[in-house]
Amino acid sequence: MSNVEAITQVVTTIDGIAAGNMERAETISEFNETLLEVVDLIDNITREASIGAGYSVTSLNAVNEGQKTINEQKMKME
Repeated sequence: MSNVEAITQVVTTIDGIAAGNMERAETISEFNETLLEVVDLIDNITREASIGAGYSVTSLNAVNEGQKTINEQKMKME
């Protein structure tokens, strides 16, 4: 095997390794983008759940006030 053939074989091997590394890097990049989308979805769900919880507290307070008013009216009628 001549020096030229050996060098060509080494270059070909390095080129193949580089191509494999590039494919892995692209896969990791796509995976990272997907993870970012998942994190964004979780953030939106958490935000909406928090807003819903706030509305629940407001509704519960209104129900309690309504029950208190009913109880007061009931006592006045007795």
